[in-house]
Amino acid sequence: MGFTMKAARALKNLTQQQTAELMGISRGYYGKMENGEVEMKPYHIYAFCCVTGINVNDFILPVKFTKSEP
Repeated sequence: MGFTMKAARALKNLTQQQTAELMGISRGYYGKMENGEVEMKPYHIYAFCCVTGINVNDFILPVKFTKSEP
């Protein structure tokens, strides 16, 4: 089973603001990551998984970064 950022965050009843604060980033930057507007660095993925308690293997990257481009 995989979790998107929004789904994992919702399971923990966290707002974008709360999640961003726990990750040590701004809410605006977090929102851009959740919407696939900026690339997530490995340390962002690790921090997000720690905050939400999901396994990194169950994390689904935002669509923009999972599509192969020509």
